[in-house]
Amino acid sequence: MAILAIIVGWSLFHHSQSQTTRQPELVAGVTTITNQAVQVPATNLVVQQSPITAANTNDSGSEDIESRYRQGLIGKEQAIQETYLERNKRSQDFYGKVIDQYGQPVTGVGIAGELVFNTETYGGVKTENYTAQTDSEGLFQFTGLNGAGFNVRLSKDGYKMGERGEGYKGPAGSKTNPNDRAILTMWKLRGAEPLISSDISSKIPYDGNSSTFDVATGKESPDGDLKVTLSRFPLKIKPGLVHPYDWQFKIEMLHGGLIEEHDPYPYWAPDNSYQPSFQFEISSNSIPWQNQWEQSFYIKTSQGQYGRMHFDISSAFTPARIQMDFTINPSGSQNLEPKP
Repeated sequence: MAILAIIVGWSLFHHSQSQTTRQPELVAGVTTITNQAVQVPATNLVVQQSPITAANTNDSGSEDIESRYRQGLIGKEQAIQETYLERNKRSQDFYGKVIDQYGQPVTGVGIAGELVFNTETYGGVKTENYTAQTDSEGLFQFTGLNGAGFNVRLSKDGYKMGERGEGYKGPAGSKTNPNDRAILTMWKLRGAEPLISSDISSKIPYDGNSSTFDVATGKESPDGDLKVTLSRFPLKIKPGLVHPYDWQFKIEMLHGGLIEEHDPYPYWAPDNSYQPSFQFEISSNSIPWQNQWEQSFYIKTSQGQYGRMHFDISSAFTPARIQMDFTINPSGSQNLEPKP
């Protein structure tokens, strides 16, 4: 049965789709749902209810299919096809709430729901599309739905989801309900400001000597405001081999500072707590060991300008290599929102 589940799961999301529509049950006073097909940018996809976690029915049907298959009463292909169709009976009702980065409900968010079905055709999939809108409390829900899976997308002008897909918090239980909703966070935009971008792609020493760069121009300069130092032990390594070795590097923002960035919405730079340098080292005994490292940072330049930097260093090359991408707000504002 485990083999059947793997085959079914792969086929569900890798075969062609057809679309139909159907009207689900409406719940008065909470949200409006229609069967109008909608298209929302894929970048706003925030949750996919899996056939297993969304299930609200017992697996007696699947157990019967497995039993008949083991007894030789049906073949493997028929067992897979029946398993597909059995999944369509599972409840896919979904209850959600949309909030902003401050925890306040967001009203008027367009919700696109996609109900997924398996078909009798081997590996076939069809979908039904629904729309909803959050109410004054940020609530929405899709009810009366049964299928193999359910996807939700969010969209509202002036808001966006997390940069890396963050913003979804599942229910405390195994399935959403009116008292245990999924929480979806959208970040309210402040409005884009003119930003300056630059990038640096350079070879650097690996023997402890430093290289200095100008953040504003992206060029190496002895009068620059960013210094990178890499040390590798041993100095000589054979090309193409991945035998672990000791290495370390240091990034310094001269007369400025930097902070590691791990935010889901990284477009508002902190106003304090910047450190003059960041250092990373890895031993040949480290598990896992790596010869490359990358991280994003908030930065503050020597002119007091705020920005972001993505830093990527590869220590296995001779000489070593770095790639740095910068976005700076020249006005001195902490706002780093890009234009849409």
